[in-house]
Amino acid sequence: MNALLEVVAPVALLVLAGIAASRFGVVDAPGIKATSSLAFALFLPALLFRSLATRDFATLDPTVPIAYFAGSLPLYLGVWFLLRRAGLGNARATIRGLGAVFANTVMLGIPLVRLAFGEAGLGVLLTVVMVHTLVLLGVASVLLAAGEPRRGGVRLAGNTLAALLTAARATLVNPVVVPLIAGVLWSLSGLVLPAMIDRSLALLGAAAVPVCLVLLGASLASQGLGQARGALVSATLLKSVAHPLVVYAAGRWLVGLDPLALAVLTVNASLPVGVNVYLLAQRHDADPGFVSGAVVTTTVSSAVTLPILLSWFA
Repeated sequence: MNALLEVVAPVALLVLAGIAASRFGVVDAPGIKATSSLAFALFLPALLFRSLATRDFATLDPTVPIAYFAGSLPLYLGVWFLLRRAGLGNARATIRGLGAVFANTVMLGIPLVRLAFGEAGLGVLLTVVMVHTLVLLGVASVLLAAGEPRRGGVRLAGNTLAALLTAARATLVNPVVVPLIAGVLWSLSGLVLPAMIDRSLALLGAAAVPVCLVLLGASLASQGLGQARGALVSATLLKSVAHPLVVYAAGRWLVGLDPLALAVLTVNASLPVGVNVYLLAQRHDADPGFVSGAVVTTTVSSAVTLPILLSWFA
């Protein structure tokens, strides 16, 4: 439990720092928006590119990510579809669906899994980390691009091929997807990043997570939870309960993972909503206040669910 607090507490403190910055007038709404744009265009791409460019994809066990996404993607698309049927706009439905499955794998997942399952468990998790952001943000980018009006405000929904081409084009120039693809290609090339470039990317990437968490707190303070409290309960149940359940089911009965891999994936799925979801929501002006609330509520709920899961798998 002490180890869990050591991992989760810094997240809470950074969010509180953002709340204080907003309350005391250090940053206002335009400042939050501008800093979010900077993080989305510079800090996050540096983090994503370097994290993939320095990975060895030859060590990837394909059954592990297959099991993880066999549970995660149907849940994501199912939530998106139900929200669209309920009348929610495409951007908001895409972001809320992403929040149901996008876990904080880097800041919380890596240290927690290493503490709980050792280097063997960390090796399992890294096979998911390698493609986690690429797959989930890639799907989100396609959904967002497909729902955007084109050609003078006329949607291309009536022309399926044109809509897909438009979505693909918008996805390929997305500032999140581009560094992911570039990082994978660099890794596969076998080239080593020059020391100067690697250090520069490391410095930029190191700013991504703390900046996003502080922005998240500032957004929560400035926008509040409003009418979204009931929806936040659903979002918390989806991320903290439904997501680990579907990943466990896919890993155990669909793919047949070994006990260690099954434990690591289930624990990872129960982690709070990752801050990248908030950054994407801020970028597209799609419920950033709601997403910041979801990050907070799922972080609080993880203080209950994670000890239960860790004890059970132990």
